[in-house]
Amino acid sequence: MEFTEESWCWQWSEMTNEPLWGTATAEVGVWLALEYRGRWGAQAVAEAELPVAVRAHLERVKGGKLLLIRQPGRQHVEQIRFYVGIGGERLYRFDLESYEGVLGLEWDKILAGGEAYERYRQVTPLHLVCTNGQRDRCCAQKGTAVYLALQQQIATKQQAGDVWQVTHLGGHRWAATTLCLPAGRMYGRLDVASCEAYWLAVAAGEIPLAHDRGLTGWPAAAQVAEWHVREALGETREGGWQVEEIDGDETVYQVKLKHVMAGKSYRATVRLVKMVERYMSCQKLKTKVAPLYQFEGYKEVS
Repeated sequence: MEFTEESWCWQWSEMTNEPLWGTATAEVGVWLALEYRGRWGAQAVAEAELPVAVRAHLERVKGGKLLLIRQPGRQHVEQIRFYVGIGGERLYRFDLESYEGVLGLEWDKILAGGEAYERYRQVTPLHLVCTNGQRDRCCAQKGTAVYLALQQQIATKQQAGDVWQVTHLGGHRWAATTLCLPAGRMYGRLDVASCEAYWLAVAAGEIPLAHDRGLTGWPAAAQVAEWHVREALGETREGGWQVEEIDGDETVYQVKLKHVMAGKSYRATVRLVKMVERYMSCQKLKTKVAPLYQFEGYKEVS
């Protein structure tokens, strides 16, 4: 099959059996999701008309990444929603009177879990769904449908949680993609039919492994190891796992994971098989190389 201007990168990814696991953003540990009601372009964050001082303050967060979010229908709401998600740990929600309200936030206290910000904690899940069609049409086609379906879950199931549209999470070819906070986990290949099972699983504190891309902030090899060890053990409860160490060269990785609640550790072997040419987006008819990992087994260790 030839990849043309009419091709959809999500279909190409599925046809080539590209794995989902190990594809979550590894470089980000803190997510900054700021409501923005202006136009979203292909480079929405860079193009956003934010005050210079506000943008500079947001850029001071070590390991942080700024996302723009929106909910159609909030145009007349005076306050601006802002979330800070510290992957796998905490989620904070702020309702700002203006963008300058960001300037009063003390990042060191927030990142440390200080008592001063405890009242802003949100424990129910936040789902960010990539819908930016200016970036890639797969996100507009698949993401918008999933966003609406998840909003319907709130209305009909009366399950706690928030759903927002987001500018860009990375990985158009896995559309529809979501980022779930505070867990810090990314999901992909969601569609309207799978939304109810996904929503209910996350609301119950479970990981729907069929859509799991991995934990953000974890190296890709650790994400691959976690997915396969969880599948083998039938352990899908969110949280409670740690990366103790990663050894190896640039081809074979020995990943030691700790299941904290069970008090057990596992050593998994993950191999980087090769770099594969992939169509990353519908917007470009050029391929880029992406890693292909292979899980080779695990054992319980002390």
